[in-house]
Amino acid sequence: MILRSHSTRISSKEQIENSSTVIRRVIFYRFQGDPSSTSPPKATLAPQAQHPDSTFIVRTDAPWRKEARKAGLGWTAKASSTPVMCQKRPVHHVSSALLAEGLAAREALLFCRDRGMDRIHLELDSSQLIKVIQQEEPIIEIHGVLADILHFSKSLFVFFSCSWIPRNLNLVADSLSKEALCMGEDVIAFT
Repeated sequence: MILRSHSTRISSKEQIENSSTVIRRVIFYRFQGDPSSTSPPKATLAPQAQHPDSTFIVRTDAPWRKEARKAGLGWTAKASSTPVMCQKRPVHHVSSALLAEGLAAREALLFCRDRGMDRIHLELDSSQLIKVIQQEEPIIEIHGVLADILHFSKSLFVFFSCSWIPRNLNLVADSLSKEALCMGEDVIAFT
């Protein structure tokens, strides 16, 4: 339960409804643009490169809480002709931030596989994970997760690429992952 203005209480259900509304608005403005604005949006969905038709742009993020060894995974998938698909989930027993980012990428690729998506461009704000994936660089810390990502990228998809994006273009996945990190926790906020 959250306390607001010293005496007004917000139930957990209201809190969830409010956060869902915020996420829906962020998604709408991120991918559709502000309807009151006449100028085109400044950021495009895939600023780095041109991709084959019907390629899904998949963005992931994963904040990590060291003390709790917990991470929140969040990802979005969007092709030019489809609505944005969003997912989130918390995971426990995560030993590092890099592992959390790798788990988010792996879960997003499994999500794509389960929905029959076969052209994927993965965008991450973790330059370290991008380097590891692109160079197929073995790192003991994420060995199993990296092996899965590389296997999926070579065997499940007709087209696969990945690139780094700045955090300010990854706001939806960032919001989802932070919400997932807080799932199941009691929160008290004083305003």
